[in-house]
Amino acid sequence: IGIEGNMVYLTGDPSGDTNGISLLNLETNKINAVNPIECHSMLGSYYSLDATAPYAVEMECDGVKDSIPLKPRSRDAQILNALRANFPNKQISLGNWTDKNDKALLQISDSSNIAEVFLLDLNDGQLKYIASASNVPKNLLHKNEPRAFTTEDDDEIYGYLTKPKGEIKKLVAYVHGGPHGPRDYDGYDPFEQYLASKGVAVLKVNFRGSGGYGKQYEELGYQEWGGLIMDDVATATKIIQDELNISRDNTCVAGASFGGYAALTMSYKYPDLFECVVGMM
Repeated sequence: IGIEGNMVYLTGDPSGDTNGISLLNLETNKINAVNPIECHSMLGSYYSLDATAPYAVEMECDGVKDSIPLKPRSRDAQILNALRANFPNKQISLGNWTDKNDKALLQISDSSNIAEVFLLDLNDGQLKYIASASNVPKNLLHKNEPRAFTTEDDDEIYGYLTKPKGEIKKLVAYVHGGPHGPRDYDGYDPFEQYLASKGVAVLKVNFRGSGGYGKQYEELGYQEWGGLIMDDVATATKIIQDELNISRDNTCVAGASFGGYAALTMSYKYPDLFECVVGMM
């Protein structure tokens, strides 16, 4: 994702423990991970005007979005740090600086606002609202809440819970496709938002085998399509059922592509958890 002098900036962790960021030293041919171990999933990079290497990266750290500075003393890293304090747990895209390096576009996005664009003007120290990607009023959208789950074999997995604003009537475990490569994010999903608007809580689980958490995490799901992966979704579902006091009679599992396979598999592997299954595509 960048090169500066003898240093090459790479996505990935040579240990396979995270999907983080590493530095390759072309003089020594050594690669070292530079992200904190709790920051497992890289979401994007930040570049200053005319720079060939990022000054920061955006990652999920224990399931929550954060910015990891690579050049903390730089002007742009300090600006990003101030913005992060005002937009906690939201995805921040900052770039497209003007030739004078005094204005940039800022995009803020997550499940509860889709995307909003601002102009950052350093001349007057203001953020100027430009537009939103959604015609849906923000008060009608629902935020994905990050969740962590301990599996039956004492591993840790992550996911999201979207809760209705009023009474919670039902629960849907919404399984993503893949299973290897894709993963769930805190992003806008019309199906999920529709369910939440009808009083249905939506659970998304980044089971072992999902992409975005490092090579080892993804490989744990190899040859486990009907085994470990299903167990991870079931474990998370049980925990959320207890948290929300939702019974089996008010719980469904749904998904598309591999998620559809997972839903159908749940119908006979965990019939005590789900009243209905929905397999799409």
